[in-house]
Amino acid sequence: MKRINLKKYGKWKNYKRPSFHFWFILLSTAVVAITIGVSDTLATIVQRAMPKSVEIPTIVFTLAFGLIIGGVLSACVGLMLLKPIRKIQSAMTDVTDGDLSVNIEEKSRLEEVENIYHSFNLMIKELRSNQAMQKDFVSNVSHEFKTPLSTIEGYATLLQDGSLSQEEREEYAKEIANTTRDMTELVGNILLLSKISNQAIDFKKEEFSLDEQLRKVVVNLEPRWSQKNIELDVEFDNVRFVGNEVLMYNVWRNLIENAIKFSPDNGKVSIYLKKQNDNVIFTVTDQGQGVKEEEKKLIFDKFYQADTSHKQEGNGLGLPLVKTILELFSGSVQVENVIDENSMVKGCSFTVTLPQ
Repeated sequence: MKRINLKKYGKWKNYKRPSFHFWFILLSTAVVAITIGVSDTLATIVQRAMPKSVEIPTIVFTLAFGLIIGGVLSACVGLMLLKPIRKIQSAMTDVTDGDLSVNIEEKSRLEEVENIYHSFNLMIKELRSNQAMQKDFVSNVSHEFKTPLSTIEGYATLLQDGSLSQEEREEYAKEIANTTRDMTELVGNILLLSKISNQAIDFKKEEFSLDEQLRKVVVNLEPRWSQKNIELDVEFDNVRFVGNEVLMYNVWRNLIENAIKFSPDNGKVSIYLKKQNDNVIFTVTDQGQGVKEEEKKLIFDKFYQADTSHKQEGNGLGLPLVKTILELFSGSVQVENVIDENSMVKGCSFTVTLPQ
């Protein structure tokens, strides 16, 4: 549905047809003129028809007829002009009762009224979209919780077996701990996304060192890349950035953690931070299987996972969170596959651009 620039209305030169103000002035003037004319005529007729012995000034009849005729005409004009408001009121009552299928016919003789109808339909369209997203969100959250909870329940049940060896107990306890950690991360991402969407988070900006923050992320993820014996190629320029330090930490952690996750054992992950003109450019490149062309936009949608079998850990919220946070600071993120000389995919590269 095409959006209309409502700011232009109220300027006479932009009206495509007579406006509400025009019709109001025209009809009001017509009511006054008709009232005066008809009242004066009727008063004269009545005055002439009355016996000469009864002396009542013509002005009395004029006022009496004027009040009656003016009241009737004003009521008719009022009903005509209030009809669009009643139409909107009826539609809003339906929406209040939970009916989001309401749609108002936008055609009207008054351009302002037509624009109000158009805006109302846009609002309902957005409400329907949000309702569908909410249902989908709840469904996805339920699914994402169901799998790890089943895993925890399964291993907890196995731990009750008294015949288990100490090695088996430690393995099952480790799986429970890892699954619990994943659930904690999922809950954290959901809460953070919700706070950002509802503007319920402190967006206080402060100056801090991006390169120092990235070093902290790399150090904190050391157990991940050490476990897979991944080589890190790190090169950071000294960059000062004004933004929210906590939110930006989530950006770098998600991107670097993804690169480590999708790189093979004994692979290599390259992480660069450069100053380029008035922008800060961050790039992280892995040696994984790359991203299919049709998935390059989908991976930034909430809960989307290319691996529907869930063989790879993750909850489909990391990249949407990255995109949402970057947009708060007028930044962007893009993904491209790494192609070798034989046109084979040898990994993918995420590039973040931030204005300084």
